Amino acid sequence: MSIFSIPVIETERLILRPLTVEDADEAFEWTGDERVARYMIYSTHESPDITRQWLSTVDKLENEYT
Repeated sequence: MSIFSIPVIETERLILRPLTVEDADEAFEWTGDERVARYMIYSTHESPDITRQWLSTVDKLENEYT
């Protein structure tokens, strides 16, 4: 099992799964929020494209170690 292997958890009302590049627009809602980003290791994202690039990098790292 990879160190990046994250299970999908499903209930009747909720699905928890790893983020994908397709989630960029939704993820930008919090990656672009200064109130959230100040507690994270990344700086505030200026656009959904920045978030898309970030998610692409995370995806490449995950695929490298699976």
